[in-house]
Amino acid sequence: MSCAKYKCEKESSGSSQTTYNPSTPSYAEIEAEKKRAEAEKLATEKKKEVEEAEAERIKEKDAALKRMKGGSSSNLGLNGSSNNGTLKGTGSDAFGIKTVKETGIQSKETDKETRSIETAWKQLYCAKDIMQYMTTHLEKIGTGSFCVSDLDEIKYLSMEVNNALNGTQKGVQCNTNNIPATPGDQLKIDKKKETVSRNSKTIVAIGEKYLKADTQVKSLQNEFIGLDKKEKELKEKMIVFKGTDKEKEELSKDFQETTAEKGKKQGELNIALLKKKEVVKEYNSFHVTMGDPEDEQPAKKPPTGKK
Repeated sequence: MSCAKYKCEKESSGSSQTTYNPSTPSYAEIEAEKKRAEAEKLATEKKKEVEEAEAERIKEKDAALKRMKGGSSSNLGLNGSSNNGTLKGTGSDAFGIKTVKETGIQSKETDKETRSIETAWKQLYCAKDIMQYMTTHLEKIGTGSFCVSDLDEIKYLSMEVNNALNGTQKGVQCNTNNIPATPGDQLKIDKKKETVSRNSKTIVAIGEKYLKADTQVKSLQNEFIGLDKKEKELKEKMIVFKGTDKEKEELSKDFQETTAEKGKKQGELNIALLKKKEVVKEYNSFHVTMGDPEDEQPAKKPPTGKK
């Protein structure tokens, strides 16, 4: 046997047998190469699948675009005048598409619409129920007892009316147990809602105008009463006055100025009273409606009393 630095061979019957060769791959290297080859194969197959799927998607997209834009008679299955202009393969079975009736979409949409209308109808009557409390406070105008707290309550209830119309009321409960059957017309309900919202704002506006007019009248009345009292006192004083001529002249001047101021205040008071009466007249003619002539119900007339 002869040994070399990198190779040992055994001679037998004129032939040699390799017993060790550092250039031969090890078992681990062979297994690693197999795994790499398998990974490359899988990657290639995956890439091919992706490319085929993308090609199919593009093909379907192009076909869909042709159908939308309108293709040739051959693409759309037209046979010209021989088939009276009808399309081949346009039935639900041609593309495996179910009809609206088969899918049940139509019935679901109808149910959804019905529920939406019923909800809007309840919201409408909830708002109307809350608005009745507003008119109860407003009725105090008829007795002259309407005050700041009534206006504050009306403003609060007006916000709740708007919340009820939107289905978001929180602070006030409403009664919708005995409402009439829904008209089944969303547009009609929406118009009624607009009327209720407008009436709610009108109630607030009338309350604000009345309170402003009433406050001004009361203020002017107090001023007039004060001037009238002063005028009487000056008049009595002048009758029994025994001072100097200069003092008497000053007293007379004060009396005349007071009388003039009283007359001016009387004019302002008359104008304020007229404005207040106009607001009361507006209240008396105000009608709360639901939007339809058959729904119109006049608000309660104010009891006879102080205006």
